[in-house]
Amino acid sequence: MLRPLSPYVLILGLFVILGINGIAYWKHLYFFVWWLDIPVHFISGAWLAMAILGIVASHPRLSGVRRDPFIAFVFTVGVVMIIGVLWELFEFRIDTLVRFAPHDLEDTLSDLLCDFLGGIIGSIGVLVLRYTDRDV
Repeated sequence: MLRPLSPYVLILGLFVILGINGIAYWKHLYFFVWWLDIPVHFISGAWLAMAILGIVASHPRLSGVRRDPFIAFVFTVGVVMIIGVLWELFEFRIDTLVRFAPHDLEDTLSDLLCDFLGGIIGSIGVLVLRYTDRDV
């Protein structure tokens, strides 16, 4: 059974991500530091996996998912990837509407890979630390 996460951990992680992203946009760091996008997507994927597993652990209709760690892992990484693809579609739309900039396929694929790896690491971390064999 998956034990619920503390909401304080999720809120702190969200503020860290928003702070890094806000500073990066304010100081135009995404333009000057080309690789900054990579750790931000990785951290965001890991945070998203932790948030999804927190929902899985506390939602009564997802009891089948939270009972089996492998199903919880696959479900979580799948949802992280769906959200990552939706984010990239949003980013593509913003780039073409607001900035009239061509969208780079290499950047999109690296963003999705970092979301995927972050989702895997975040899921494994939560499942290793918060999963127990007995019902709580």
